[in-house]
Amino acid sequence: MNDAVATPGKLAQLKAFIRTWRGHLQYLQQLFREDRNTAWPFWRATYLQRDELEIAINSLHERSLSDSFEWLEIPRVLSHFVLRPDDQGQADWYAEAHRQYHALLKKLELEGARFKPAMLDPLINELRYISTADAFHQKYRLTELQTRMKAMYEALLQRIDEFNAMHKSEIQAKQAEAELEKIRAQETLVNAENEKLAQQNRLVQEQRLKVVEEKKRLEAKRAADEAEQQRIDKQREYDAEAAQRRRQEELQASFRDLSWQSGGAPTPASAPTPAPEPVLATVDQKVDALMQQLRTQDSLSDAEIEAAGKLYEMLKAKFG
Repeated sequence: MNDAVATPGKLAQLKAFIRTWRGHLQYLQQLFREDRNTAWPFWRATYLQRDELEIAINSLHERSLSDSFEWLEIPRVLSHFVLRPDDQGQADWYAEAHRQYHALLKKLELEGARFKPAMLDPLINELRYISTADAFHQKYRLTELQTRMKAMYEALLQRIDEFNAMHKSEIQAKQAEAELEKIRAQETLVNAENEKLAQQNRLVQEQRLKVVEEKKRLEAKRAADEAEQQRIDKQREYDAEAAQRRRQEELQASFRDLSWQSGGAPTPASAPTPAPEPVLATVDQKVDALMQQLRTQDSLSDAEIEAAGKLYEMLKAKFG
């Protein structure tokens, strides 16, 4: 009676045991299909954790659908199980992405820190790895999370492109402004050079005007000097001619006096005959005076030469 009652329970246990091991064997077959070399040791290390791992995967899947899901939960949950090295490495990508994300926030929070696209490079690298790990996310039911990670990765790339384009525009604007400033500086320099040349031209023109005015002044002075010299020469010539006429008149007067005193003019009857000595003295004086006048002459005119000749003849006849 007891054996009959116990038999159905044992059969149920046996069926459960068989189902369990059938699952273990199917899992082993799956591992052999994946990698024959590591299938057996990995199966021995993991076949007893399959149920708990499945529960953990389902829990991760549910939590990963939330926007507040922390990336660090994936490596934290899966670290309690034995995973293939590739799976463990890809789970660690989430840990590294979490670390790079918070490191970026810390950099941006620093006082005076300025955003640079290079700051995002470590995080973008991890997101790129995660975005391409399709098999891992399918295996651990994290495809929805992977989709969001891909969107974040692409959005960051787009923002970087926009930032670079804006930065490039700013650089181009600064370059254009610098070029404009250079042109302005060159224009200022050219204007300064032009002003300098204009000033030099003005100085040259002023100097030329001074030269012309000085030339005119000198020419006027020379003309005035020449006119004055001509006046002086004419005055000298006039004075010389006047002096010459006076000398001629004096010489002729002296000659007439001499001729009259030497007997050339009649003496009135009632007048007494003058003594010879005074007459000779008067004649000598006249002759000396006349000779003195002749000696002072540089050159004699024709009338003076004629008068001198007459005087010579008269003296020769008188004193023999």
